[in-house]
Amino acid sequence: MSNQNFSNNPFIQNPQDPNFQFNQSVNNTYNPQNPTPTTAPGMYSGGMPPMNQNIPPIPPVPPMNPKFPPMPPMRQNKSGIGLIIAIVVITLIIVSGLGFGGFWYWNNLQKQQSIEKISTSINGNLEKYNTITDQTIKDLQPLSKAFDSISTPNIVEGVIKVLQDNKNSLVQMEQKHQDLLNALNSDNQEQVKEFNDSLKKEIENAKQVITSSKNLYEAAFCYITSVNELDKAFLELSPLLNKLATSVSSTQNINIINQMLDNLRKMETASQSVISCLENNRNFGSSTLISNFRSVQQNIAQTKQSLEILKSDLQNNKVSDVEKSSKMFIDAFSKLSSYPIDQSSLPDMPKETEKTVNEYKQRVSAGKKALEEKKNQILEKARR
Repeated sequence: MSNQNFSNNPFIQNPQDPNFQFNQSVNNTYNPQNPTPTTAPGMYSGGMPPMNQNIPPIPPVPPMNPKFPPMPPMRQNKSGIGLIIAIVVITLIIVSGLGFGGFWYWNNLQKQQSIEKISTSINGNLEKYNTITDQTIKDLQPLSKAFDSISTPNIVEGVIKVLQDNKNSLVQMEQKHQDLLNALNSDNQEQVKEFNDSLKKEIENAKQVITSSKNLYEAAFCYITSVNELDKAFLELSPLLNKLATSVSSTQNINIINQMLDNLRKMETASQSVISCLENNRNFGSSTLISNFRSVQQNIAQTKQSLEILKSDLQNNKVSDVEKSSKMFIDAFSKLSSYPIDQSSLPDMPKETEKTVNEYKQRVSAGKKALEEKKNQILEKARR
């Protein structure tokens, strides 16, 4: 509080006034238990000298700025602050650790799930491949033994039936391989697609054996059936020729000649079919065999031409020319009947079928080994 407050107060003497007199003998000490100041001996009542009787006594005033003892410095709990800091740090470490650990766990879980999905897809496709190839091996083995059931009296019909049945079986096997190839195109996973590309190559490799065998059977079936038609039409010419030789009726002779011409046309069609079968399947037969049937085809044409001349002579009653045209026909027919056909180049179908089985087994065995290695490489790469 400033000294101005004392100078403005009429009831309080200003200690800084030059007229202010301070009596050191007066015990004017303030006692909280006895607020009345004590009067020293020889002093007037009130403790003040009789200087000015009109001034009332000054009431005791407590010190305006009591000097209390200084407060001891607040003790800083350093251990408490350190504990708080430690807790905060540990909390941050735990939170950050949980965050990193959670991310690592989530990432690892996603990776593991991805690997399991890849492995499941690969194993599923590999199982389909194994199922098809194992079943194909079982289906191939009876094909070569089917020829043992052919009976001697009906050998040609028996061979044709076996060739037809075996060809149909091979077509079904080939289609199963193709269906699996088509199914592999639907998966877009990168790792699975990589495995499927290798799987496709192995399926194609195995399928080639089946396709080659199927083509061989198709050529054999085409050849045997065409040759059989050629032989049947040729064999029917001999009885007709005998009828023609014994017939005395001109009309009957013309009817017989018309039947023989029909048979020669069938022979032309059958011979062309044989040639087409051989040309379209170069692995079946040989070029020599094709040349043989081309010669047969020419002989058929010459025989048919001579027979048509004979028919014309008979219809026109050219008796002098009938003998000449008859001789021309007999020479052509004899040449057709005696022309040799070398069929030694034809494949032995039972042995070829056994070779097909062995070749297929070898390719499948190598394919399974290669696919297992490819699968392990892909899964190892996915784990990194």
